[in-house]
Amino acid sequence: SFVSGFWHPLSGLDHLLAALAVGFWAAQLGGRAVTRLPMAFIAAMASGAVVGTLTTSLPGSEALVIGSVLALLVALRVRVALTVAASLVSLFGVAHGYVHAIEASHADAGYLAGVIAGTVTPLVLGLLSGAAWIATRRSSMTRA
Repeated sequence: SFVSGFWHPLSGLDHLLAALAVGFWAAQLGGRAVTRLPMAFIAAMASGAVVGTLTTSLPGSEALVIGSVLALLVALRVRVALTVAASLVSLFGVAHGYVHAIEASHADAGYLAGVIAGTVTPLVLGLLSGAAWIATRRSSMTRA
């Protein structure tokens, strides 16, 4: 069940895009955001998954998941304080974790651990992509 949990966030476009965007935004904001935003997303996702296993209703969670992808894509162009960014990422993480848990009626600890582990991959890819994008922009600016 760990393996199926691991692949779950990689197979859903909304979850994949959200994790990539969190990593990319963290790289873009730089400094402490590089570690704090991904950690906030993972911790909030784990909390949301626990809520999902304990309850059957978190109103608006699906809309929040879709909205989070759109908001994160917009946020890539915005510079905000780390506390604001971490708060947004945490809110979205709770929704994503909750939805992961309720989508899998068989969600057990192994499955949910797999979901968390599977989310790390796109977070890291987002961080690396963001760092590469920043380096490319800086390089082109110094040549101009």
